[in-house]
Amino acid sequence: MERRQAMLGLGYLAAGVRRAIPGTPFEFRVIEENVPQAAEQFKPQLAGISFVSQNTPIALRYAEEFERRRIPVVMGGAHISVLPRCLPRSALAACLGEGEQTFAELVQTVMGGKTDGQTLKTIPGIAYWEGATFVQNADRPCLADLDTLPFPDRSLFPIYTHTPIFTSRGCPYRCAFCASTRFWDKVRFHSADYIAAEIELLARQYGVNFISLYDDLFIARLERIETLIRLLEKRGLLNRIGFSCNCRANLVNRNLAALLVRLGVKYVTMGLESGDDQILRYLKGDNVTVAQNREAVRILREHGLKVNAYFIIGAPRETGAQIMNTYNFIRQNKPDLVEVNILTPFPGTPVWEYAKGRNLVAEESFDWTKLNTCICGPADKFILISEVLTHDAFVGFYKKMRRLQFRRNLLGICRHPMLSDIARMLINIIAQYCRQWLRLAARPRPMAAEKPAPDPV
Repeated sequence: MERRQAMLGLGYLAAGVRRAIPGTPFEFRVIEENVPQAAEQFKPQLAGISFVSQNTPIALRYAEEFERRRIPVVMGGAHISVLPRCLPRSALAACLGEGEQTFAELVQTVMGGKTDGQTLKTIPGIAYWEGATFVQNADRPCLADLDTLPFPDRSLFPIYTHTPIFTSRGCPYRCAFCASTRFWDKVRFHSADYIAAEIELLARQYGVNFISLYDDLFIARLERIETLIRLLEKRGLLNRIGFSCNCRANLVNRNLAALLVRLGVKYVTMGLESGDDQILRYLKGDNVTVAQNREAVRILREHGLKVNAYFIIGAPRETGAQIMNTYNFIRQNKPDLVEVNILTPFPGTPVWEYAKGRNLVAEESFDWTKLNTCICGPADKFILISEVLTHDAFVGFYKKMRRLQFRRNLLGICRHPMLSDIARMLINIIAQYCRQWLRLAARPRPMAAEKPAPDPV
C-alpha cells in the first residue's frame, strides 16, 4: 500500500551504509506488500525488518519467509529495542536503538561472510541468539552530533510536494504513554544550517513546497527557529515553502506563534490529551494544565495557524464525567482537526508496566494486534485499562467522541492545508483496491464438477 509520507528511518539506514562503505554499489529496496514474491525476485543478501509492536506477527512471519530462503534477517525499531528477546532464533540479530552505525557494521559483517557469535559479539548495540543462549551486547552510545548524519536516501520512495523531515531526535518530556521518549535516551538537535541545507535540497531538486517537521517537539529551541528563518531568507526560500510542526501547549506564547508564522508554518499539531486536569496530570505530568491547552489553541488560531489536536481517553481512573470534560473541551475550543485515541500500553512506557502488573499484557504469548489506539474492527480488539468503566460503557463513550471527531474534521478539512494530501490518499486507496480486484479477477476459476448422470430407473 502506498504511504502518504516517506519512511525516513529506512532512508537514513541506507544513506548510513553508503557512507560507511564507500565505493561499494548497493541496491536497496523498500518492500511493503507481496513480500515473499518480492524476496524471490530480488534475492537480497540481507533483509532488514523494522516494525512496531502491533505488527509483531507480520514481522515474525516475514522473518520466517526470508529464513526459508536462507537470507539473513536483521530486525530493528522501537519494539525490538525495548523487548529484544522477541527476536526469533532464525534471525541474525536485533539492531537496538539508534541504528545507522550498527546496521552499517552488520552489513559489513554479512558482506565479509562472518556472522558467527565470535564476530557478532564485537558489534555494540545488537542482540542475537547463539544457539539456545540469548546475547545482548553493550549499548551503542547515541551520536553526539546529529549533523554528522547524511541526509536520508530518498531514492527509495516517492517524493511528493508535501514531504517530512526530522530536525531532532528525542523529547525533553516523558509522557506516560509515549514510547518515542524511551527509544531516544536524550534530546539532540540538528543545527539550523543542516536543516536549511536539507530544505533547500528538497525544494530545488524535488519541487517540495510543504514540509512536515516530524520532530517530537520542534519548538524546543526558539533560537534555532530564529536562525533557520534567517538562513531560509538568505537562500530565497522563506515564504516559498509551508510547514507543519508539533507543539506543546505549555510552551505556546505569542512570541512563539509569531516566529512560526514568519517561518511559514501553516498548521500545528498538539497532544492536548484531556480536558480534565486530573487525567492530564496522569498522562503528561505536572507541567501542563487544561487552561494552558485552552490558551494555546486560542493564541495559535489568533495568529492564523490551524490546530490539529490529539486526545486520549481510557486512563485507569478516568470516569465517564471526565471523558465528557474532554468532549466539552473539544466543542468549546474548536480545534480545526481532532483525533481521539484509546490509552494503549506500548512496551517501554509506564502505562505498559501498569497494564503488565494487572496481567492485561505480557511479553510472551500475547496478541500484539490488540495494541490498537482506535476501534477499527471487532469491539474487543483493544486493551482497556480502565478500572472504573465497563467495556460496553467505555465503547459507548469512545463512539460518542469519534462522532464528534468526524463532525469537527468534516468542518475543518475543507479549509485545511492537508486537503490536497487527503485527496491524493483517497486516489491511492481507490487505486490499490482496483489493483487487488484486477488481480483477483485475473485468477483462473476452478471449473465446476459435472453433475453425475442419474441412475437409470
